[in-house]
Amino acid sequence: MSSSSLSIMHDWASTVCIPLRRYQVRMCEAACGHNAVIVLPTGSGKTMIAAALTSWHHHHHHRHHHDGTRIITSSITNKTLFLVPTQMLVAQQANALETYCSPPLRVCRYHGELRWPHESEYDALVSTPEALRLKMAETGFSLSAFSFVVFDEVHHVMKKHPYAKVARLLQVTSPSPSVLGLTATCTYAVGEAKIEAEMKMLCASLNISVLLSAPTDELVRDGYHGATPALHLLVPTTSSSASSSSSSLSSSSSSSSSSSTSSLSSSSSSSHHHDSA
Repeated sequence: MSSSSLSIMHDWASTVCIPLRRYQVRMCEAACGHNAVIVLPTGSGKTMIAAALTSWHHHHHHRHHHDGTRIITSSITNKTLFLVPTQMLVAQQANALETYCSPPLRVCRYHGELRWPHESEYDALVSTPEALRLKMAETGFSLSAFSFVVFDEVHHVMKKHPYAKVARLLQVTSPSPSVLGLTATCTYAVGEAKIEAEMKMLCASLNISVLLSAPTDELVRDGYHGATPALHLLVPTTSSSASSSSSSLSSSSSSSSSSSTSSLSSSSSSSHHHDSA
């Protein structure tokens, strides 16, 4: 996608208090209304994208469910669950949401050593997955209380990890929240066949229909100057649900591509200085 063809439908500048880079706007636009995974290197602003989408979900007050191909609006809710794999990241990502979301949101923190907050206390809850799952089992609390669920370091879903247990709970939650996964390394698999198998597993686990990344030249043009390792990704070639075992996958390219929301594409823009991963 060229810079001139980037079509923006939402006012993303109003969702966060720091200007978004152009590739971040592109990814917000592509992820909005879909279950999506964003793969970007550390320091390139994945958390900023998540903050913008969290703010958008809150202020649009929509609950969504997944019909097999797309997120469908069904009723009203506006809460976000932001899952992180460690207690240290609970504080870090909660602070990020409090800092970046605009207007400010009420953010609560939860893990095994903290008090379980009441739903009325927060707009976004940042939690470790196992502490959340245990509290759900104890109290009957449901993931349907959220319209939006973020998995930070989403690649853990493919391991024997508490993320996988939460993913299974999402599969039987109705209406199901929309999902955003963030990662710098989508898979540690070696070999195209193994990579493809793991990507299909990830997409099936979370009903992912859109995988997004940015080539090095786009990142650099738009102001990112950190390490940009080659990202060997496989992405769905159509916008149909990637939960199907027959989903077609293809290798990503570092060159500019079409505007399909389920393929990797590039755009250019002026730079903004912020590195939140």
